[in-house]
Amino acid sequence: MSSFNFRAYANMLHTKTHTHTRRYTYTRACTCTHTHAHTRMHTHACTHTHAHTNTRCAVSFAQAQEQARTVP
Repeated sequence: MSSFNFRAYANMLHTKTHTHTRRYTYTRACTCTHTHAHTRMHTHACTHTHAHTNTRCAVSFAQAQEQARTVP
């Protein structure tokens, strides 16, 4: 018998981490970098992390999202 932990290995295989980084420029003076981290565990639990490099961008981030929907 080996000491191989099958359950831990299976959990590792069922864990996927996706990180997406988008840059929104909706004013000449403000460029926002939005990082979206999506982690899917074997329990199908999801965590989302949003990071902003500029406070002004974070305040008006909704505007950036609206522009992102219209700009291809």
